[in-house]
Amino acid sequence: MIGVLFGLAAGYLGGVVDAIIARLIDVLLSLPFFLVALTLAYRYSASLSLVIFVVGFFSFTALARIVRGQVISLKNKEYIEAARAMGARPWRIMLVDLLPNVMAQVIVYASLLIPLAIVAEASLVLPRRGGARRRPLTGAT
Repeated sequence: MIGVLFGLAAGYLGGVVDAIIARLIDVLLSLPFFLVALTLAYRYSASLSLVIFVVGFFSFTALARIVRGQVISLKNKEYIEAARAMGARPWRIMLVDLLPNVMAQVIVYASLLIPLAIVAEASLVLPRRGGARRRPLTGAT
């Protein structure tokens, strides 16, 4: 959801807001996912909350880029110009007019994140310290 809001704001508002959000996303995308995930798992002991945090942190950036691209392509359509002409505020246009039109891409990308979460969970369980019994974080043992 954070990625959707960042993408909506960057794509619709443009200018300085778009430049700042785009650079922030570029910096976060330059971090290697598994290296950061394994480092955090070794340092803080792998847990389900750590897996959720790492997958969420790294997935919102790509989702923000997808939503931003869709909003840029939609913001000059006639129905958006009509909403502006009727006096709608920018946040209303983003949430009522643009968000429903980008939800299909958000749902597809969210479904593609499921295998990533499964692989991340499986790979983060392995580096436990101190010879602790290795068991899955989710599911039965």
